[in-house]
Amino acid sequence: MEMLCHMFPLTSSWLQITKDDVDDGNRSEKKKGCDEILQTARTDRSHFPHLVLIGHGNVDITSLLFQGAVSCGAKDFTVVFICPHPLDKIPSGVHGMPKPEANILQHVHFQYLMSIEELINYCASIHTRSVMPDVIMVDDLNHYLGQEKKGEHGLAKMCALLLDTVTFISSRNERELCQLVVGCHECHDIHPGILEKFRLSAVQIEGMPVLNQCKLSSKMDSIEITVQYRATEGAIFLQDVKLTSG
Repeated sequence: MEMLCHMFPLTSSWLQITKDDVDDGNRSEKKKGCDEILQTARTDRSHFPHLVLIGHGNVDITSLLFQGAVSCGAKDFTVVFICPHPLDKIPSGVHGMPKPEANILQHVHFQYLMSIEELINYCASIHTRSVMPDVIMVDDLNHYLGQEKKGEHGLAKMCALLLDTVTFISSRNERELCQLVVGCHECHDIHPGILEKFRLSAVQIEGMPVLNQCKLSSKMDSIEITVQYRATEGAIFLQDVKLTSG
């Protein structure tokens, strides 16, 4: 949940979020921000802190990951952004969020790893790095899973590799937790049961019938968050947020 606030302006004082509560079978609505849920996420270690963004359709996961990296960099977090190929252009930013200025991007380190062997070697050599990252982002996980060709076994192997890496970093880092954020574009090998086993929160993102409209949904304990946004060529615009409890 906290990472979603690095991708969208969910804590903006200008934003009102609809929260639905079920009371004696009747549904009532009240306006409430994300602060209460975020505080729970920061203090309750029973929740799943690492995210896997699973996209269906043209939902622009790369831009969401990049915005998360930029927002973390704006807070002086060290971010490693892993992807198979160099980005051919700067991804779309989210309206109302930090922009990729030079002083911010100096905190974002890109690793272009084309093969799964390169990804494994990078993770295996993380202990040799002089500066440990606070956040690791992996875009296009399906690119690496496609090289495994082992279905659920390949996904489990990849989850174990990445989680072992961030767990080691967390043990050496000045900050309490190194966070893992993974993006995956329409991959049939992503099985919710395996993600849950490795304590990874699945964030489902679907393209909607209306042009450029997208819906993101994620659940933490009894709270589900739904974010609707519009992805255009130059920017992403937050349109609606709803918190549902029950």
